[in-house]
Amino acid sequence: MLLVACANVAALLLARAAGREGEVAVRVALGASRGRLVRQVLTESVVLALVGGVLGVAIAYGALEALSDLGAGSLPRLASVGVDGTALLFTFVISVATGLLFGLAPAFQAPRLDLVQSLKEGHRGQRRAGGLGAQNMLVVGQVALSLILLVTSGLLIRSFLSLKEEDLGFEPQGVLTAQVRLPRTYGRERPPQQFYDAALERIRALPGVEAAGAITSLPVVGGFGPWNYVHAEGNPAATPADRRGATRRVVDPGYFEAMGIPLLSGRTFAQSDAPDGPNVGIISRRMAEEFFPGVDPVGRQFVLPWNPPAYFQIVGVVDDVRLGPLDSDTRATMYWSLTQQPRGTMNLVVRTQGDPTAQTAALRAAIWSVDPDVPISNLRTMASVVSASLAQDRFRTLLLGAFAGVALLLAALGLYGVLSQLVGRRTHELGVRMALGADRSRLMRWVLRYGMALAGVGLLFGLAGAAAASQLARGVLFGVQPLDPFTYVATSFCLVLVALAAAAVPAWRATRIDPVESLRSE
Repeated sequence: MLLVACANVAALLLARAAGREGEVAVRVALGASRGRLVRQVLTESVVLALVGGVLGVAIAYGALEALSDLGAGSLPRLASVGVDGTALLFTFVISVATGLLFGLAPAFQAPRLDLVQSLKEGHRGQRRAGGLGAQNMLVVGQVALSLILLVTSGLLIRSFLSLKEEDLGFEPQGVLTAQVRLPRTYGRERPPQQFYDAALERIRALPGVEAAGAITSLPVVGGFGPWNYVHAEGNPAATPADRRGATRRVVDPGYFEAMGIPLLSGRTFAQSDAPDGPNVGIISRRMAEEFFPGVDPVGRQFVLPWNPPAYFQIVGVVDDVRLGPLDSDTRATMYWSLTQQPRGTMNLVVRTQGDPTAQTAALRAAIWSVDPDVPISNLRTMASVVSASLAQDRFRTLLLGAFAGVALLLAALGLYGVLSQLVGRRTHELGVRMALGADRSRLMRWVLRYGMALAGVGLLFGLAGAAAASQLARGVLFGVQPLDPFTYVATSFCLVLVALAAAAVPAWRATRIDPVESLRSE
């Protein structure tokens, strides 16, 4: 976007330099050296850039709050971000560098004018048709860079939408979550299951609560978490390299109903799964396909190759759940019973009717009515958990989309400026054409054709650049290919429409030229 802005200002300075050809010619005739002219132009451009830098810093102060809201939960240490001395020094260096960058083209253009011709033409020197080549190249560059940003942001938008539409394996709407950490007295003086049974019983009795359960780590936010090597009974790994693992979670009997996870076969855990009874487990569909291909796993066993080995009888199969990031694939997952595998820290999940946040106070009261010494943390809705997992993707997409929008606007302004200058410098020629009977609509088509030709050349270069840039962005794309035809066509069409709108105003002005006034001014 900075390059687009530099190209835009450089084009404007070139137009300004073209209007000052007579003045520059007089300076040279009076003894001004070429180096002095270059220094003058560069000084003007650097001063212009510094003024822009000061305005940019002022805007940055106001933009920080919006940035904090936009990047909440996705940027580390965002609260400590501010416009400090380092930021001011960086702004100063960038301003000077950009001032020199966009001042180079007009600076080198100034000493190359034809002194005799410029003095001979005087004030009419600014109306000659030539001198637009450098500006045309800058406009082409702006259009190309804008298209690269548009395509990249378009790919990220489609990727973000694909992430949002991804099947989670559970229903997050209407679910309230809270983490509880039992004091150390549990396990030594009383079993943890005693607390969970009593707390969940009281939570389920609350008005508006449909189901409640508990799990060691929540989906999505908890990541893949702990896992173990595992194999089907009677089918151990032949070598260590052949060993396969599965992610594990410890849940209570009501967890799957509370989260809306479909039961595919068998049953869920029950209170009859006693702590001193045989170990029971529930596996995901992915684990069933990997470890028990072509057979019903219910009633069979999976084995953890410990010393001695631990055997778990499979009592049910549930659908796959996105345990880790949404852009990652599902993994084989085994669920252990909280009754048989007690834990001191669990995440409670409560499915409610209506707004789950309305049950916040009642949930706290129900837990503390069992034990007031149990701390409660991370009280939030499951929908907010899923939304937070998309925060970085959302921030990256919105930020790049904003850059692309600003770059597109700058490219449109650049094209508008070039065409406006073209009309202004050819006022006399257009007046002559109209005096000789040229149709106004034909003049309008001529200006539009000129502008769209520049946009078309920039479009071709932009498509090539976008194809290369999108390959670099492959690692952050999900559900969309870097060379997605729809994105390329849609963004190109958007750019053409904007270019057409930018060219329409100068084209309309060309038809409003008064031939008499145009010829009289010459």
